[in-house]
Amino acid sequence: MTPREILKLLCPPVVRKAFNSIRNNRIKFSGDYSSWKEAENHSSGYDTTLILQKVQESAQMVTSGVAVYERDSVCFYEEAYRWPLLSCLLMIANKCGNQLSVIDFGGSLGSLYFQHKRLLSYINTLSWTVVEQPHFVETGKKQFEDHSLKFQYTLEEAFNNADSGTVLVLSSVLQYIENPFALLKKTSEMGFKYILIDRTPFINAKKDRITVQSVPAPIYSASYPAWFFSSIRFEHLMRDLGYQTVCSFGCDDDVGIGEFKGFLFERN
Repeated sequence: MTPREILKLLCPPVVRKAFNSIRNNRIKFSGDYSSWKEAENHSSGYDTTLILQKVQESAQMVTSGVAVYERDSVCFYEEAYRWPLLSCLLMIANKCGNQLSVIDFGGSLGSLYFQHKRLLSYINTLSWTVVEQPHFVETGKKQFEDHSLKFQYTLEEAFNNADSGTVLVLSSVLQYIENPFALLKKTSEMGFKYILIDRTPFINAKKDRITVQSVPAPIYSASYPAWFFSSIRFEHLMRDLGYQTVCSFGCDDDVGIGEFKGFLFERN
């Protein structure tokens, strides 16, 4: 048992909640909007150029060895792995003869790849492709590609160049897409064998909720719409698309609404 797990057992829930409130005061969610457009009208939006600049600076600190990894443009200086996500990836690699082909949709400049690169290096053949907005892809191709990490503009382009056992990683991305269900339907039609979802907010309700996420200035000042998905509705949708749940897992994120979860789905 890790020190963090022991701490969770020993600390009263009220103490943990207070700690999480302090830790997560960077980002807040509010509202229950009737449509994505309404939530947009209550958002300030964001400066994509500024975000790219901050992420690029942090990613350069990682590749130069100053930071261990970055997430959402914030640098971290000690190793920390997303163990459930990593376990799912290693399991898939084991089933595929110690080979792993990942398409990381909305993967920034390779945040997850660099965070887990040391342990993923034990896989014989690793291919990690990030699909992102054009300005991220252009920067990624120029500055961050290596023998395993590549950047592509479209999901179709990445999928056509990948192996048949490819896993689609959707880490903290579905909630920021206006129509995430269309994306999931599209991935099903393309024939992804595995879909690995991570750091995605869910609520115990019959319908989804649209909120506005606010990011304070120390990270980058912005606010934009964000989904909280109905757990029941989401799992039913995945079954209807032809996927079975291999496992589900909790995430550390705690923002006072619902819970952040992850799932590994395998095509039937």
